[in-house]
Amino acid sequence: MSARGDGMNVKQIVKKYLADNGYDGLYAGECGCRRTDLFPCDTDPGKCKPGYIEWYKNEWGNREWRIKRTRAT
Repeated sequence: MSARGDGMNVKQIVKKYLADNGYDGLYAGECGCRRTDLFPCDTDPGKCKPGYIEWYKNEWGNREWRIKRTRAT
């Protein structure tokens, strides 16, 4: 899939960029979305940055994820 002149929309271009560069999704402040479900909220995607998934347990012990700037070590 080429990003030039083939009718790709912005969502497809961003998804391809993230996949090609090893990112898991996007984040902006406390908001984050995975590459498989981009732009699900009403925030301005122009403020989002590529990032990596981080798994953690919430205060009730449930497994959750967030997108962070750096890959978890």
